[in-house]
Amino acid sequence: MSLVRYPLPDLKEIKIQNYDLYKCPLCITLEKNINIVFGANGLGKSTLLHIIQYSIIGPYYESIKTRSYLGEQRTRRPIFDRDFFRLRMNAQKEDATVVVCFLLNNNVFVVEHSLYDNILLSVNVNGKSLIGEIIAYHKYEDLYFSPEKKRPASSKDVLSKTLIYAYHNILVQTTGLPDIESLITMLTECMFFTENREFTFWNGDLSNMIISKYFMDQEGYKNFVAEQQNVKQYDSQQRLKTYEISFIRRFLDKNQSSNDCEYTSDDLSQINDELHKVEMSISQIRKKINSYENENIDIRLSIEDIKSQIETLEASWYRAVFPNPYKGAFEKYS
Repeated sequence: MSLVRYPLPDLKEIKIQNYDLYKCPLCITLEKNINIVFGANGLGKSTLLHIIQYSIIGPYYESIKTRSYLGEQRTRRPIFDRDFFRLRMNAQKEDATVVVCFLLNNNVFVVEHSLYDNILLSVNVNGKSLIGEIIAYHKYEDLYFSPEKKRPASSKDVLSKTLIYAYHNILVQTTGLPDIESLITMLTECMFFTENREFTFWNGDLSNMIISKYFMDQEGYKNFVAEQQNVKQYDSQQRLKTYEISFIRRFLDKNQSSNDCEYTSDDLSQINDELHKVEMSISQIRKKINSYENENIDIRLSIEDIKSQIETLEASWYRAVFPNPYKGAFEKYS
């Protein structure tokens, strides 16, 4: 068995600017040995750890999640809310940033993130800046994990031109990990554990994930992930069918324990088709209602505009009819 080593970020310095939770600029040089952060509750120790993690990989706080929804697999990477760090400022400043310098496999990374919004601002590797469009992480994640049926044809081109995509790619290349998920999992689930101090490797699911990501070859890992997702999808679909059949039996006053039920999965499929037609009809009706509401709003705006014109004309008429000496008295009593 060959020994595989995966380099991880070696933090050198972190600099926080215009973030009034701390006295800024706050520049922390990290030592090779133990670094201790201490203080009373509410001073921002946990937030500092979140900022350090965010400065390296972005707003991810858990590894990838997959579930089955309406017959499709929905995948996402949990991320912090857009205002997670912003709300911890007293005076919210748009130029609040964090810059981290770290070594990764003898490469020097200097990465800048916004603390006002979840945005990757710049990446410099060995003195050379990465090029890419700057977009918010939530927009990037929506494009990355959008369902295939709803995904625009140009979404891959849009993603490949972003700075986040370029940064993720160079992290994968530098670490030698199979994908960016492996690095996110290691940092969020293992290296940055939560305040309840749970031991990571007592978690069976996480142990299984770590073994698959870091001890299997890339091809085996990809096959393992694909089969895991299929199992989840089939299990979810089966449970959903069971719930639906159970609901139909109760609705039709059938005995749940009876084995001679005359309703089968074909009947369920037929009912689902009819429900889908009804949902489509409801959707069309809602579109018409929205259209009528928009027309109603336009009419109201037109009415307001006409009223304003009438008031202007009335004022002009009164100024023309009444001479100046009577104008004050008219306005007073009218």
